[in-house]
Amino acid sequence: MDGHITKKVHCVFGNFPLYDTKKHYSSPFKLAGCNWCLVAVSNGYTKDSYLSVYLELAPGPLPPRWRRNVKFSLTLERNPGFGLCVSNKTLGRGGCFDAENDSWGFEKFLPLSELWGYLLDYELSFIAELDVYPEEPVKIIEPLSCRERNQDDDDASVTRSQGDSSCQVAQNTENPSNKILDETCGTGFNTVASVTQTGNDVLKEEIQRLKETMNVNGFEVSSSQVESVRRIFERHPNIAMEFHAKNQQLRNTCMNFLLSLIQTLCQSLEELSNEDLVEADIALTYLKDAGFKVDWLEKKLDQMKDKKEKEQSVLARLQEIEENLKELKKKCSDLDALAEEGKAELSATRSAPSFDDLV
Repeated sequence: MDGHITKKVHCVFGNFPLYDTKKHYSSPFKLAGCNWCLVAVSNGYTKDSYLSVYLELAPGPLPPRWRRNVKFSLTLERNPGFGLCVSNKTLGRGGCFDAENDSWGFEKFLPLSELWGYLLDYELSFIAELDVYPEEPVKIIEPLSCRERNQDDDDASVTRSQGDSSCQVAQNTENPSNKILDETCGTGFNTVASVTQTGNDVLKEEIQRLKETMNVNGFEVSSSQVESVRRIFERHPNIAMEFHAKNQQLRNTCMNFLLSLIQTLCQSLEELSNEDLVEADIALTYLKDAGFKVDWLEKKLDQMKDKKEKEQSVLARLQEIEENLKELKKKCSDLDALAEEGKAELSATRSAPSFDDLV
């Protein structure tokens, strides 16, 4: 029987589409005598769809009676271009893997409306950290108090892809070897912590979170965002009059979404691609559907589109001018060479004959 094994893997999904229902597989990696992979699905076409992510046993035969208890965390790395508006998204859980139960993960890992902050050149980058234990009944503590406090929250639901597992689900505070990672509760922050974390640690985290956030017109924002959000409400006081979401996490997500969109449009035209403008248009439509009055931002986006179109027209004209100039320079070079030949011929023709030439 194998002992405890740990592994940290970097998995990248290239050319990941925002809205489809196909499964996308990472490159497989070896662990505990078997091949594993991550599976990601954007899971729909609507604005309230989610990114689903699973840890799966890659197809292939398993050793006889193979079974492993695995606790794992998946971290979706943010796009650095979104600055402090977006932080890494991490969720953790555990499950018993065998021939019949080969997939565990998160049906609602991340709302697709937030996925913009993690896509870099249409790539999703995950860090998977796995702890694999010998065959034992794994026990998972369900954070019931968190669920009661955040009953209306759109928390990431933890599912598995196939039937009931033979592993028992119950509270366990006695066997340290079966401690499992799970999602801690909080507003606007996702971290992975041991289920044995003390109440004092949770209290310290909550106090620290409150120190780092402030309430601005009903939206909890980080200290670095306070000035930006205040300026938005000063210039557009009616922006959220028709936004009636009561769930605080959803309110915070929408505000971060708005800040990320503004930050995207603050880029220079050289940095801003046509794909960025298309995605910004989709993001703006989402905010309008959510109830934000962003006509002013729509006008700015239209201006950026016009400038981008003008930029491309000027670039095309400049390219044509440069090509013509290159041809003219070649002609000038050829004419210079002909002129030098003519000067040499003229000089030879004009040369005076010597005495010997005449006698």
